Amino acid sequence: MTNDLFKPAPGATPPREDEKRYLRVPVTTRKQLDALEAANVASGRKWALASRKDCLTPEYLCELHRRMFGDVYVKEYAGTYRQHEVNIGKTPYYEVPVAITQALDEARAWRDLKSFDTTEIAVRLHHRLVLIHPFAGGNGRCTRMMADVLIKRLGGEPLTWGKQSLIKTGPARDAYRAALQAADDHNYGPLIAFATS
Repeated sequence: MTNDLFKPAPGATPPREDEKRYLRVPVTTRKQLDALEAANVASGRKWALASRKDCLTPEYLCELHRRMFGDVYVKEYAGTYRQHEVNIGKTPYYEVPVAITQALDEARAWRDLKSFDTTEIAVRLHHRLVLIHPFAGGNGRCTRMMADVLIKRLGGEPLTWGKQSLIKTGPARDAYRAALQAADDHNYGPLIAFATS
């Protein structure tokens, strides 16, 4: 493998050396890995949008992550909560299961009480899940997908997330990160605007 295979985008969780062992398939370049992940994510998206399972459960979140990354990574990685600290998540790894349950319960209450419009409910859930950072990798893609599934189930308009890939460094990723940081300070306007732009 080349040295840049696991080089993360700025602001992304840097992978640990032992994460490389979680690959199910042999790859030699980042481009190969990106292509494999993209195909797996597309397959997971198809499942998620067709599924009728309750999307506001920890089991659904883990199954979604597994379906998005399980063709590329082994089960100890795909669909399994992280077992280490990360530089992005604000939740210690041992608190992830409880934090996920609380976040999903909160989203269910927002939905049932109609606390916010459908877009804001989905975007707030996405932000909460990003803060928890439940998995070793793929958190942004998985939690954006959770928001997409939830808004579809609530009858809202699909989210576009800036209409560009957020995997690679660039203006769209920078705008997304800035919007997440604003939401950290309880200003959800920029993240809602980005998610619908």
